[in-house]
Amino acid sequence: MPTITPGVTPISFSDWDNLYNTLLAIIGPIGVDNTGKPLASSKGNGYGLTSAILNSSPYPFTKTISNITKTNPGVVTTTTNHGFQNGDIIYLSGLPGSWSTQSGLEGGYFEVVNRTNNTFALKNTTLTTTSVGAYIGPAGAVSQPIVHKSQFDRIKVDLDALFQHIYATNSSTVSPTRSTTIQGSVYNQYYTAINQAVTKKLVLRTYDNVLLATRSQSSTWGNGAAGIDAQFTITWPDELKFFQFWNTGGIIRFNLVVTNESTTGVQAAKDTSWKQLVGDNFPMYYGGFTKAVQGYDSTTFLPDRTTDTNNYTSEGAFTSSAAGFTEIYRKNAITSPYTSNYILMEHFRPIATPNAIEFKLLLQDQVDNQFTGGVTADITFNINMFYSKDPIPLGWDPGTAITVSFTNNL
Repeated sequence: MPTITPGVTPISFSDWDNLYNTLLAIIGPIGVDNTGKPLASSKGNGYGLTSAILNSSPYPFTKTISNITKTNPGVVTTTTNHGFQNGDIIYLSGLPGSWSTQSGLEGGYFEVVNRTNNTFALKNTTLTTTSVGAYIGPAGAVSQPIVHKSQFDRIKVDLDALFQHIYATNSSTVSPTRSTTIQGSVYNQYYTAINQAVTKKLVLRTYDNVLLATRSQSSTWGNGAAGIDAQFTITWPDELKFFQFWNTGGIIRFNLVVTNESTTGVQAAKDTSWKQLVGDNFPMYYGGFTKAVQGYDSTTFLPDRTTDTNNYTSEGAFTSSAAGFTEIYRKNAITSPYTSNYILMEHFRPIATPNAIEFKLLLQDQVDNQFTGGVTADITFNINMFYSKDPIPLGWDPGTAITVSFTNNL
């Protein structure tokens, strides 16, 4: 989405729709009705609108041109008072004769400067005396999209809510000073704010951290047999709440802790390798999108962290397959001779239950140390969720509404 440079970078009548649609791409489209209630059929990849659904479109406001001077800048005269203000962005079309092909003005967008009631100059334009003949009018049209101030004001409500959610401050956008014709500088503010929000669109600033489930068991290591596995399903109350959770930056954190492992004898080396593998890769984070899309980086950290982490799944909830389990995380041990041991996480969103995601976690032990029994260690597996608390609360309690069910002991 381009930044508008009046007189250099043109904007079109569709730019208002592009602005609106881009905003929807960021904060929706989880639509709401005119009471603010989310629409049951709404799905999106951003926040969801916080005010009523916006309805807007450009309306070409057109005046007929009687003359354009061959000066720097060119000055346009209209047959009647045009109503434009300095700073407005206008569009020229239908110019006569050589003016349509050689002036460089046909189909162009320019900033209004030095306006009078029926004239205005085209900022940053130069017309030579040889490029075109005398302007023969009345002919041609000067047009402008009319976007009402209230439409920008309503978008500002949503942008400010979005910025509060991400940055704990309002956006830098200001309400237009005029009721209808909106200056290019106002467009720029909104474009800039949207572009800024895109880079961190799902970062949680104020959130709740709730333990969803915990499982513990003892396990025996060291005989090269299949490792520890857990298969479980996380279920939301309905599909709308599923989308709301992820669209407001929700995150699931998986954490695995190994304790009481062997610290002496030949078995200790293998237990140490596994403990290092677990410690390096947990906590593991799972969101609606990838880490980059959600906006977490070396300066914007995941909830409850003060340093960056790479322990983020390669896919999120919105890319989960309906065809079966797909791998979203895999890491092998780094200490020899145990490098064939690995951690694997998979996910699957069944067609029959679109408000649920199934997971498989596997700690695969493939190294046969020729021990007959191995040594027992305690394994604890915790599932936590982080979700938006303020200023865009979900309106329902994920702590009690989201459930986890296991199909095995861990």
